[in-house]
Amino acid sequence: TVQFCPTVTGQEEGTLSIASNDPDENPVLVAVSGNGIAIPDIDVAPASLSFGNVEITMCAPLPLTVSNTGTATLSVTGVSSDNAAFTAAQSVFNVAPGASANVTVQFCPGVTGPQSGTLTIASNDPDENPVLVPVSGNGTAIPDIDVAPASLSFGSVEITTCSSLPLTVSNTGTGTLSVTGISSSNPVFSAAPVRFSVA
Repeated sequence: TVQFCPTVTGQEEGTLSIASNDPDENPVLVAVSGNGIAIPDIDVAPASLSFGNVEITMCAPLPLTVSNTGTATLSVTGVSSDNAAFTAAQSVFNVAPGASANVTVQFCPGVTGPQSGTLTIASNDPDENPVLVPVSGNGTAIPDIDVAPASLSFGSVEITTCSSLPLTVSNTGTGTLSVTGISSSNPVFSAAPVRFSVA
């Protein structure tokens, strides 16, 4: 077995000399040659991304690190997704040998429920192209309470009567708001109803 282990790029040549006890062919000369090349080697971490629960009107970011453990510049030519809810902020970039680049991946669910997809990272890595990264997340609807007015002033009320003022409880969120109780620090003030839902 003959090995070629270049340490620099470019053409290398040499001669193997095989010595023996052959009386008329000693040594035998064998010409050897080879070309040292530099190649990129992609590494992506983490291997998958899980965004967990994300409110359907929001977007959540997670980092994805693309490293180059090779000896030539890594050229990433595209980062695409088969699910439009998952997007990458950077899709074309170069990574020098021994360096890394951070790619921000966002999940914008838009609808409730679990979603999944695959990021495809295309590059000039000769043996790992493309790299596939599974992604997942869950779109959730959450309520957002709004109460108006912020304070109530009843003014002067005769002690044997009651006065009423309206208090509006609104839901500006995307999930049903469940009011589970309304209590008062002073028993002369009360509200009704104390349990209700607002879509």
